[in-house]
Amino acid sequence: MVAKESKDRASLERTKVVVRHLPAGLTQDGFVKTISKFVDPDRYNWLAYYPGKVSIKSTVLSRAYLNFVDPHSVYEFKAKFDGHLFVSNKGNQYRCSVEYAPFQKVPLPSKRNPLENTIHQGGC
Repeated sequence: MVAKESKDRASLERTKVVVRHLPAGLTQDGFVKTISKFVDPDRYNWLAYYPGKVSIKSTVLSRAYLNFVDPHSVYEFKAKFDGHLFVSNKGNQYRCSVEYAPFQKVPLPSKRNPLENTIHQGGC
């Protein structure tokens, strides 16, 4: 019964966050370089970055999802990075926000294709 309780508690701990209101022109490399000043790359194990779009009608801002190794890392990252000010090359200012992601699951790594690297092993 104790094992089930610890499993339930582990599943309730939220470790995935979303960073919103990032500039549309910010690249994934630029984002990773920026957050590396605030958090060690070993503290998170998954990152998904969705770049924004600039059009005549409207601008869609970028966002990023990070999954941290433990909940303590989430608190540290939010305390340090929430409200960080980004300035675009046009002078526009964007203040990012760090929130828990509404969907806490992280995709599994894709399985390796069993036929990979077997082209030269044929019997022909």
